[in-house]
Amino acid sequence: MSDTASESQASAGGSGLSAEERAELERLRAEKDAEKAKARRRRIGWRAPVATLLIVLGCVLAPLSVLGVWTANEVSDTGRYVANVTPLISSPPIQNALTGKVTDAITSNLNVTGYVNQAAGTLNSHGFTRVGTLLQSFGPSIVSAVDGFIHSTVQKLVTSQQFAKAWV
Repeated sequence: MSDTASESQASAGGSGLSAEERAELERLRAEKDAEKAKARRRRIGWRAPVATLLIVLGCVLAPLSVLGVWTANEVSDTGRYVANVTPLISSPPIQNALTGKVTDAITSNLNVTGYVNQAAGTLNSHGFTRVGTLLQSFGPSIVSAVDGFIHSTVQKLVTSQQFAKAWV
């Protein structure tokens, strides 16, 4: 019975504790109260939003860095680059696309229709109206012939061995 009585006195903070035990109990209670106060004062502050921002930024930039490293390794290795680019020029779809782009660039800067109309106007103004009218009526055929000539010349150039060597 005395054990239960001393336990009830100890739990109630009774006088059953020695001075040393009592001091230890008070020290532990003070420590616990300080921790509770510290926990109440703890705020989110600036660290959590900054950490979240850095994590999101890292997740966004990680794929970009992988792509950048891959590109740098692919392009900086000239042997690999030449090995990848060399077979492209002998591929007919690449040759046709390149021929089409070059032909379009040349014909858009050449303006054959404008030259035909200017020549027909000059002939008409000098009294050669019949030749000027004839030239103007054949204008679309002339434009088509010039475009065809440019296309065939560019096609020959793009499919030549010299161009393949220059490509590499």
